[in-house]
Amino acid sequence: MASEALGAFIQRIFNETSTDAETRSAEGMVRAYLDTNVHIEMAKGAVPDADVEAFSLAVQSGQLVAPVSLANLDELVGQFETARPAMLARLASVRQRVGFHGVLKQPGDILRDAIEAYAGGLEAPSVLLPEVERQVVVKCLADVLAGSRRYDDELRQIAQDVKDLKDTWLANMQAARRQSLADLEAVARSWKERQALSFTAYFATAAPDMAASFAEPLGCAAARRTRGLEGLLACLPVRLCVG
Repeated sequence: MASEALGAFIQRIFNETSTDAETRSAEGMVRAYLDTNVHIEMAKGAVPDADVEAFSLAVQSGQLVAPVSLANLDELVGQFETARPAMLARLASVRQRVGFHGVLKQPGDILRDAIEAYAGGLEAPSVLLPEVERQVVVKCLADVLAGSRRYDDELRQIAQDVKDLKDTWLANMQAARRQSLADLEAVARSWKERQALSFTAYFATAAPDMAASFAEPLGCAAARRTRGLEGLLACLPVRLCVG
């Protein structure tokens, strides 16, 4: 699935943008985020060579910007104790294909920054990791790729943190599902009403409250009421989380 999706995505990039870097407009640049599974598929050779080559060419030419994230890196190092060679191969593949430039912050930090900026009437800060922090991450990764084991304790903690995060995510999604079903019940009680209800109509009714649920734990409830939920929902990280 990841292989087929990447191939189709790369084809779209070349169909929609010019290959001439001198004439390509800023609007012609495609920005994308690759799921960790795609990086894993490329590392183990499951993606056709032609697609990998096209992907690399798009990144090198500037047609495609696909920065790696801290979340990607956290997941990639998860098997450092049970399958270290595979972990190293995956990290090396990421470094070769997209590099460690412009690393994205953790998703939770991006979401928090966007909500707090909206609540304060400010422009959302960059989604990229501060350069000083990025350099620290890159140095550690370079040592790991060179065969060093000095950071094994940190890698072990990262693996545990990722497991804890996934457990928390699952619990949160189960709670969100229960809430969504309750919201749906309030909008359309009968099965016939639900069949007639479009997703657009349901989203328009339920999405603002979903957006508010992200803001309230950050202490932004008062500010979001002042500035409005529609504006909060328009923040791209919030809208992505809401769905």
